[in-house]
Amino acid sequence: MSLRFEARWKFFFAVALPALVIAVTILRGLWLVPDWLIGMYGNYDGNWASWNVRGILTWSRSIDFSPFTPLAGTGSLFLPNLPWFNPGALMMALPVPLAYAHLASYIVYAVELVVALFVLFRVLSLSRYESFLAVLLYFYITFPPFDALIRSLTWYTLAPVNAHLMSMASLALAAWLVLGREPRLAFIYVTAFSATILIGFISAPVTFLTYLPIYALVGLVMACATRPSGREIAWKIAAAGATILLLWAVGLSDYLSATAQVSARGIQNYPAILHPGSALLTFAYWVQLCTSYMASYGHVPNSFMDWFQIAGVAGAAVLAGFGRGERRAYGAVVLIAFAGLQFYELLSYDVVLGHLHVLSPPYFEWCSWPFLAGALVSGGAMFWRVLMPKYKIDLRPAVGVAAALIVWLTSEQWIFPYQPRFAGKEVLGLPAIAHREIEKGAIHNYLESHIALFPGSQFRGYASLWLGAPDGITRRFCASSVIGSRLLTFGTAAFPLWRSMASG
Repeated sequence: MSLRFEARWKFFFAVALPALVIAVTILRGLWLVPDWLIGMYGNYDGNWASWNVRGILTWSRSIDFSPFTPLAGTGSLFLPNLPWFNPGALMMALPVPLAYAHLASYIVYAVELVVALFVLFRVLSLSRYESFLAVLLYFYITFPPFDALIRSLTWYTLAPVNAHLMSMASLALAAWLVLGREPRLAFIYVTAFSATILIGFISAPVTFLTYLPIYALVGLVMACATRPSGREIAWKIAAAGATILLLWAVGLSDYLSATAQVSARGIQNYPAILHPGSALLTFAYWVQLCTSYMASYGHVPNSFMDWFQIAGVAGAAVLAGFGRGERRAYGAVVLIAFAGLQFYELLSYDVVLGHLHVLSPPYFEWCSWPFLAGALVSGGAMFWRVLMPKYKIDLRPAVGVAAALIVWLTSEQWIFPYQPRFAGKEVLGLPAIAHREIEKGAIHNYLESHIALFPGSQFRGYASLWLGAPDGITRRFCASSVIGSRLLTFGTAAFPLWRSMASG
């Protein structure tokens, strides 16, 4: 009985307490923190992401992979972040007020992340408790409401679809690493790998590309470092080939090619690839580049995220130096990925790779944070075991209590006291949810009341050319120049937009 009681209280302090504290803090933060920058679907990007999902759900058929605006002729207003295989986005279809739909969406995204990252960390050779702490740490530095306090990238506020993409990439990597180890389960792992990759691309064809470099590097290095058998290699190659064929069959190559051609207009100001030319072969160029980069960005850590990355690299170094097997490989691949990321950031300072730098370094930093969190926790545990080999003390309850205290103190001291208080009471006597209503002006109200577009309705208004009336000032001005006359011809032929609206 005593042993069972001891195990229970250890589990409570080591796991249940910190998990409960961070879960309550996140729920409370989602409820109380306004959606201006660090809340749910916050700021302009987040508001637009919410509108984009709701627009697709409203105007598209079920599992429609080509949604477009009802204003035919103006081009699609919908970013192809499709909700059909994204459970967090599907919550936006709930018949509840928008604030509660947002809350349900974030809860689902959080559950997705917890499951996917825990599975990935376990496959990467972390123990169950190390995996738990790594997930806890990752949420502490990235998820609302902590992201503003930590000053990390607030992408789960501005584009919460990243939670789904991170989950799909993590599950795909986990399936890839274990693929071929157990022949009886090989087909299941192949299906899981292909399905998660396909779902990631369907959910956000462009954004999901940013996860490939880091995750592919980790997958390849870890797969090679474990000295796989010939059968395991064959299964991995077959899975990769089947997935590529599947993506080709659904038209992903055509889609990305068309996207690149359309977006190429926005990267015309980038220099040519390897534009420094032969200077790249000189030592003086790299000295000057490093000097300018250090002077511009500084080299003294001055934020929590700087120290987090330093600690993650230190943990990876411990794993690479003292670990064995998969742990050593994990530490090595984190060091390689971080070094590659720093080199890419250096190249981006002078735009050495030209328009390829449209994928800026923060995208890859974001993708590396789960691996840094795992390396920090696992490396710290190994450092303790190496430093104190004779003291077999179970530190898990103490670590759990410390984690709970840190989460509670930071939220109570530096987050919640500075949030505005909203009048009224709602569910369970809580104050009104901190959700900003749409700011509608006179023009918005006029268009909404007179057009009133919804599926099955009739458009009530008039269509007009982009350049206006034949005797208007815009046409007279454009016709007075050669460039203007060409613009006039192009605009009249290709860009009909809605200009004046009448009341029914």
